[in-house]
Amino acid sequence: MVLIQGSSNEIINTWVFPTNPMQHPVFAAELIAMARAPRLSFIDVQVPALQSNFKPNVRQIAKRVRQQFPELLIDEVPPEWAIAESEGQYVFSRSLDQAFFASIAACYQAYLSAYFGYLDDSQAIAAGIPASHAALTELQHYQDHHRISSPGGTFLGKLFGEDWTDAFLQNFLFTGA
Repeated sequence: MVLIQGSSNEIINTWVFPTNPMQHPVFAAELIAMARAPRLSFIDVQVPALQSNFKPNVRQIAKRVRQQFPELLIDEVPPEWAIAESEGQYVFSRSLDQAFFASIAACYQAYLSAYFGYLDDSQAIAAGIPASHAALTELQHYQDHHRISSPGGTFLGKLFGEDWTDAFLQNFLFTGA
């Protein structure tokens, strides 16, 4: 998780990468505020390398949370790179006014709680089953794809320089599985 605060921008970027991506999904959230107003909110539980028999449960859990926040849903589809591993139950909004901050915060907390609740419920299933090399490689490809595709790298590069940004993204935010 990273919080970047400037005089007019605030970014919260949260990733939870599982140690066993065959049986556990990824939590992904990017919240951007500019000029004291929400400019982008994206929250999702994604399934790179997740075995297909686990996907319906992940989809249902995320769907229940998503339905609680219809005010944060827009007709625009996020970029393909951002939703390639989604089950389609993401929250995506752009350019809302300040009145939506409380709803965005509640939505973020609800998704994160649902995600950790899923992990707690699935621990018995995953106990003793190691992640395959193929699943860990797929998770690494997912991380690399997001690191390369996200416009956040360009934004951070302008603020902090390209060398620092590359090291930050590769060695911290999207560190290898």
